[in-house]
Amino acid sequence: QGPPRAEQFLRWLYPVHAPAASTSGTPAYRTAREDPVIAGMLRQYGFSIEPGRPLIAVQTAARKSSRSWLEERTAGLVAGLREQCAAQIVLLGAEKDRAVAERICSAAGVPGIIDMVGRTDLQELPRLLSCCDLMITPNTGPMLIAARLGIPVLEIAVGEDSVYLSGPYAARCLVMRADLECGVCKEHLCRRQECKQRISVDAVLAATALSRELCTAARPDAIRALLSDPVFTGINIYYSGDAGPAVPFAFMPLKEGRPEKASAERILNYARMLVLESRAEPGACAGPQPEHVRRLCASCGQRSLAEVSARLAD
Repeated sequence: QGPPRAEQFLRWLYPVHAPAASTSGTPAYRTAREDPVIAGMLRQYGFSIEPGRPLIAVQTAARKSSRSWLEERTAGLVAGLREQCAAQIVLLGAEKDRAVAERICSAAGVPGIIDMVGRTDLQELPRLLSCCDLMITPNTGPMLIAARLGIPVLEIAVGEDSVYLSGPYAARCLVMRADLECGVCKEHLCRRQECKQRISVDAVLAATALSRELCTAARPDAIRALLSDPVFTGINIYYSGDAGPAVPFAFMPLKEGRPEKASAERILNYARMLVLESRAEPGACAGPQPEHVRRLCASCGQRSLAEVSARLAD
């Protein structure tokens, strides 16, 4: 069916809006946490960034309730992140979500929460996001901003969202979605809301650890161990590829309700697609990046990785 329309737009815009290189080796679009603009913005609401702690942005809700995760579980996630990795949490959202944010802060009961829900504009939000190590969110506009800034994203996809149609369109993004065969979501007619109920706080915490592993060491054994956690039962997990000039974007299933062989075949087809496109387009990439293929194949075992490598060599 070809790439989604949003992907095509991103390809056209990439050369124009790609972040500039930094002489220090740090991406120029990443804002230092000591930035006085950030410090001043937080100080007016009585907040500050705690040095030495991971900073994780959590989106309280989406514009549509059908795309929002459960409020009580968001509160449990905030508390769990503090316990799991000693993280400081930045709550984000629109002005309409102020009451939700206050309930989440109260229910979480942990110190150091930076409640910026309804308190940032479109100039301040990217600056604040660029300080973060991870963003956990449903399908929202801020999710796309974080992805474009190069911030790792963990999307909790519920309702009618499709990872292939709505993104996030950037590398280092992880998407988790209940393995269900629902059609177009009609939340007001759905009493079960199984897509939300199936994703537990423990599952999102485990996905946070998986995202950290994928973005750092990407050890196949560690990834397989994380994916085998029972908390992921009935949940599909997808990991994003790279996007750039002449580089097609793709989401690949790390865990999906299908046999391992079928997942390996999808990875192989993705690799073939890159090779064919590189031959068809002058100046395009010379094929799939070995490191990218290795990460995508990590959940399928060494045998599948060897098979992909051997066929690519042909």
